[in-house]
This record gives sequence, structure tokens and C-alpha cells, in this order.
Amino acid sequence: MHRLLYISVVLFLFSCKKEDGTPPEIVVTAPFQSSYNYGQQIQFSANLTDETQLESAVVAVFNSNNQQVLATRTFSFSSSYIEIEGSIEIDDIYLPTGDYYLQFRVSDGTNESLAIREFKIFEAPRELIEVIGFNQQGSNLLEGVKLQNNQWQQSFILPLQLVHLQPDYYAQSILIAGNANDGLSAVRMEDGVFISSTPAPFGLGNILWNDATWHAASRTYWLACKDGSVRAYSGTGTSVSQFNIGGNYIPKKIAVTNSKVIVSTANQTNTQFRIEVYQKSSGALIHSTPLNSEIEWMNAVGEDDVWIYQSAEEYKQNVYKISANYVDEWTNFRFAPSSAVTHAHLQDSALFIQHTDGLRRYTFNGNIIAVGSSYAPLQMSYDNVNNQLYVVQENDVRILNAQNLLESNSLPGVDRVVLRFNK
Repeated sequence: MHRLLYISVVLFLFSCKKEDGTPPEIVVTAPFQSSYNYGQQIQFSANLTDETQLESAVVAVFNSNNQQVLATRTFSFSSSYIEIEGSIEIDDIYLPTGDYYLQFRVSDGTNESLAIREFKIFEAPRELIEVIGFNQQGSNLLEGVKLQNNQWQQSFILPLQLVHLQPDYYAQSILIAGNANDGLSAVRMEDGVFISSTPAPFGLGNILWNDATWHAASRTYWLACKDGSVRAYSGTGTSVSQFNIGGNYIPKKIAVTNSKVIVSTANQTNTQFRIEVYQKSSGALIHSTPLNSEIEWMNAVGEDDVWIYQSAEEYKQNVYKISANYVDEWTNFRFAPSSAVTHAHLQDSALFIQHTDGLRRYTFNGNIIAVGSSYAPLQMSYDNVNNQLYVVQENDVRILNAQNLLESNSLPGVDRVVLRFNK
């Protein structure tokens, strides 16, 4: 009898509850700015109303692809009217310039309402944080020095042999090849503290270090190896992927885009040469083009865009692009035999070529922007923020205006220079 009475009461209560078919009402009172810069706060406020009772609200920022970015603000309450306010800081240094929107999502427990405010966010400007030099002190002792007041100041000592280095801007670290036991090492750039050390899966002598390539978008480090493999590592030295070159060929140079790996190859006797395009995700060969001579240097400018190689044949420089996975010659230009290429650097769509008779900056159609002095560079590093080119020689480091190639400063020599940016 009591059980039947209880069930009757429950049914009565449910039958008396009015169904809520009206969603909450949102009146956004802020923001009304049309644009924001990195580091600013997005101040928001809204008045929320429901005919019964509000339950929760979520305020978040989304990009034009409907992907959430930045932090989220959540609210919980039990009232039919509430005013909410708060702020979201634009603190993602890698957030690109673009259109974004602030979304208010409000629920009464049964229904949801949405309101948005659109605006543009301008990305953080790229800044040069510091210039780091490296000197090899003995076979297994590496000195890190930093440029302060136009002088190198010793900062840290590493028990490594300098073979190749490349900054990982996202993690603010640097990848360095160590000795045969250390393998790949990641070191924090500001103080030289080891982040990780991954033993090499084979002798470091089997890696063609001068042809290593860093792909910033995926934070991967690509190596051509004498055993016929192409290997990728993360910015902390962890193995990511590997594929092998077929037909008794070995990789020589590598250029990496978001989806492809372009590899120049040669046979074991170095008499036959090819350019091959591989699918980055699977390592599958997409296309192969035979060449008459070995590639001297190349790099990728963008996805399916432009890459450069220098042929030793008649001092001919070729600019190529990848179209529908095929390698097509875009344009080419030649130099007189008296101005042979001794070094080249391609970065951020800036092409610098050191000839025996001088340094030149080129456009991709072969036009000369500027001509500078003749150097014997071991390395070039381009600072596109301050428009400077660092030319590392045996006895000094020359700092040039990258636009006109005029020398603005000279420093005592270091073996390598790394420019550390904020992103």
C-alpha cells in the first residue's frame, strides 16, 4: 500500500512539472572591439535570462575553422537572471593573424542558446631574443657563448662534439649531434641544460649532417643517412619515422614540406643522380626524375611551391616547383665559370649565394638584388626580423645588412651561430 502511494506521488510531481521549451536569452554587452593584438585581454560581459532557471554558461574563442583557441571561461548558477563578465587573455604566441569569434553558450538544463561576437586577432610579432655562438674546444667539449654588448660572453660548456645544430623555436631548445654514445641531444638554449639525449640507432658517422633539414611546422628534424635511409626525429631527439631509398641509391640532400619530402639521391659510385618526391606520411615514392649531375644544395620554400637546387654542370642554377607531385623547371639562370658557387643559403624566401667573386642576393627569377664582398663562409644565418645576415668564417663573423649586403659589424669568429627567436 505504501509503495503504491509513493509511486503515485512521484507520477503526480512529474505530471505537474511544466516542460521547458524556451531557450535562454543572451544580450551581449561586450566585447565590441573589432580587433585585438597578442597580449591583450578580451573583456566580455552579457545579461542572461530564462523563464525558469539558468544553469550554466561557457565563453570561448574559436578560429575561422571552428577550432577552439585560448582559455575557456565557465559559469554555474541557479537563477532566472544573471550578469556575467570576465576576460580571456590572448597569450598564445603562435596564434596566427586571422578572423576569430567569441562564443557564448548558455544552458537552462534543457535548452541551449548561442551568441557570438566576431573580431580579428593580430599575431605576436617575431622577435630576435639572442644570438648564440658555439666553439669546439677539443674533441668532446663544446662551448656556448652569447652575444652581449657586441662581445661573446661564455654561457655554458657541453660534453659534446659539434656536428650539426638547429633551433627548435617552439620548445626554445636546440638539437645537437653529440658523440657516438650520446646520439641526438636536445639542449635548452638559454642555459645549455640537457632536455633529452637519445642514443643513435647507428654510428653518427653514417649521418650526412651537413644535409640535415629542420621542418618547423611539424617540429621534425630530417636526416639523410649513408645506409640509404631517410630518418625523421622530433625536436627532442625522439625517432619519428623512417623510409628507405630504393634501387641501390643513397640520399644526399633533403627538402621538406608539410606533406612531401624531396630527396636528391646518387648511386653507390656517385655516377647517377635523381630527384625523388616522397609522401611524408607514408614514405611512399611519388615521382622520380633523373639528373645529369649531383645536387649541391636545395630547400623548400612552401607546400607545393618552390625549391632550389644548384647543379655543378656549367654553373647552372635552377629554380623548380612541385606541381601535381611532378618536378617542373620554373626558371633558370647561369653564371660565368669565373663566378662558381661556393656556398648558398635559402630561408624565408631570401636566396643568398656566395660566389668566388662576391656574395649576391637573388630573386627567384634570377634577378640580382644586391652584391657584397667575397667571403669564405662556413655558415650563413638570416635574421628576417632585423634584416641582417650573419656570415660565419674561420676567423670572424660578419654581420651584413641583408638587403644591400653591406657590412655593419664584425665579431671574433665562432664555429656556428644560432639565432634564437621567440617563435
